[in-house]
Amino acid sequence: MQSLLDQITAQAPSFNVVAEAPSGESLATVDAAAASGELKTLLELTGAAVYPLDAQPGGTPPDAIYQVVGANPVAIGTARIGTQVTFDVTLRESSYSALLTLLAATETQVQAAPGAISITGAGAAYDEKAGLFMFGLELQYFVPAVAGQGSDYPAVLVSLDSSRGESPLYDTSDHQQISDNYSFILVSTTNSIESLRVELRGALQGWQATPSDFPMEYDAGNKLDLPGGLYAWREQYSISYIAP
Repeated sequence: MQSLLDQITAQAPSFNVVAEAPSGESLATVDAAAASGELKTLLELTGAAVYPLDAQPGGTPPDAIYQVVGANPVAIGTARIGTQVTFDVTLRESSYSALLTLLAATETQVQAAPGAISITGAGAAYDEKAGLFMFGLELQYFVPAVAGQGSDYPAVLVSLDSSRGESPLYDTSDHQQISDNYSFILVSTTNSIESLRVELRGALQGWQATPSDFPMEYDAGNKLDLPGGLYAWREQYSISYIAP
């Protein structure tokens, strides 16, 4: 695996993260603390007072109240590529027009956020007791399973999906041909997937881990749907060799 990662790092410099994908079977951490901190910073940029769980007594709008409602692993096959952290956010203002201004400012910050965050649900309400107009948002924040230095994207996460053996060509042979099948998960915050695919193909197609290996071959590819407004694609390649 390491020689494969080294090949991509050397020949596909557009990727900020080149790593083996962790297992998709479980969550090592829910990543809620890191996501909450980034969400709080984002909401503060709207000019609103920001509170976790409940508004501060005596506080005045505009304000934003947020809480974590869930965290789930995001896996492609057996490879965990990140965690989806879901928040409920309530925006509050003293007038409907002011609420729409606060909502627009929040949408602007979500779109400009360097991380992968998206609005996945919304609804308006009025608090008669407090006399406040409210807008509820569901936000999904994608925390990558492997973080980069400076930037988490574009990233390629590699996993060995399967390995199969072929029958020897001759009954008297003790050597068997083995084929290893790999998945390469490409993730980007911009619609640059096609150029990343071309760059990855240049690094992988025809590559040999050792001179005696058969050249690596392209098998298939498909688009992936990820939360947080991310662009993603899975490429599949295989490489064969003769086992001693």
